[in-house]
Amino acid sequence: MSVAEQAAERTTLASRLGVVADMQDARPRFFVDAVRRGAFGFSDRQAYGHERFAPVSDLLTRDYRFAGELGRPGDGYRLYVLNEPTVASGDEPR
Repeated sequence: MSVAEQAAERTTLASRLGVVADMQDARPRFFVDAVRRGAFGFSDRQAYGHERFAPVSDLLTRDYRFAGELGRPGDGYRLYVLNEPTVASGDEPR
């Protein structure tokens, strides 16, 4: 691997870790994995899907639920929704 490729890989890793930290802090209600065939730049799920980066995959598994795929099944945008805390019986707001 060339020096340029190593630098690009370190930058990508730092960027992904930054996304995880941002998601943990901001707790966005939705996450869309836009890696799909025909997408600009990132069209191979085997190489670029969120599952390839354990911290993102772990965060989604722990804090989000898969809500469905937008577009062609097996080749659409994958939508994840934040797990909202449930209100215990008797604790409902008045």
